[in-house]
Amino acid sequence: MTTMPLASLLKQYDFEFDTTRLLTNAFDEAWAKIIASRSPLANGGNAADARTLLAIWIIDKTKAGEHDAKRLVEGALEYMAELALPDR
Repeated sequence: MTTMPLASLLKQYDFEFDTTRLLTNAFDEAWAKIIASRSPLANGGNAADARTLLAIWIIDKTKAGEHDAKRLVEGALEYMAELALPDR
């Protein structure tokens, strides 16, 4: 697996340990589901951009007050399903 963009993005914020763990778990679960779905977002050159967008979405929702892992994952998957990244 490539370096997780979430880790580098988290360095920009002062989240508590439990929040960081929530973010990491939500990111990992959502990304695993994207891969399992055989989404083009997980393929080739799209993967790095998709992982970054996924991380940013999860961080933004958590900063806005969402702390339910299931809702973070489900919302992230809905968001990612709407993306149209160019084929690479």
